[in-house]
Amino acid sequence: MVQLIKRTLVSLVLGFVVSLVGLVVMPVSARLAEPLLCQGRLEPETGFLSLRFRCILPTDGRIEPLATGLVMQYTVPIVSFGVAPLIWFALAGRAQRAEKARTTMQADLSHAIVAPAEILRVERQDTINHQMLFHAAELTLVLWVRPPNRRPYEARVAWVVNDANVYHLRAGTELTVRINPERPEHVYPDQPWARYAWWFQE
Repeated sequence: MVQLIKRTLVSLVLGFVVSLVGLVVMPVSARLAEPLLCQGRLEPETGFLSLRFRCILPTDGRIEPLATGLVMQYTVPIVSFGVAPLIWFALAGRAQRAEKARTTMQADLSHAIVAPAEILRVERQDTINHQMLFHAAELTLVLWVRPPNRRPYEARVAWVVNDANVYHLRAGTELTVRINPERPEHVYPDQPWARYAWWFQE
């Protein structure tokens, strides 16, 4: 229930932000509120670094200015409540994928064995900010894994690595990993400074 409430609040906040930015970037979106604000055609007025609107009456073509605040007051909620459900379902889908990944990881790690591995290459490095506390990087690595008593194989994985350890990971680096022999394509780090990026592989 707490997660449901939290997801709903986040969806409403994001919906508000999207609608506000959308109105600034695409003022024509204000036409969604046209039936509530104008008996004719609602149009944005073009101006440098300004956001203004007008109502063109169909009977005599008379132009009436509309207060920007009034247009925002009607348009933002309409767009927000239209966008918020889409955001809610997107967040729900992500939560389901995360839960599935956590279940898979727990099952893998409960049967995991330690194996040596060599980094063949670092394909990609993206800097991320983890909860605004410390910086880390998402590394996409190609590893040559050598499980005990099994044939070695190549695996492509993504790990989240603390910044302080990123520069130690390059082609030729030897390290240890953890794998489930029954599902060897998921290769988990065996170090406290790295975490498996669950969103990389379902």
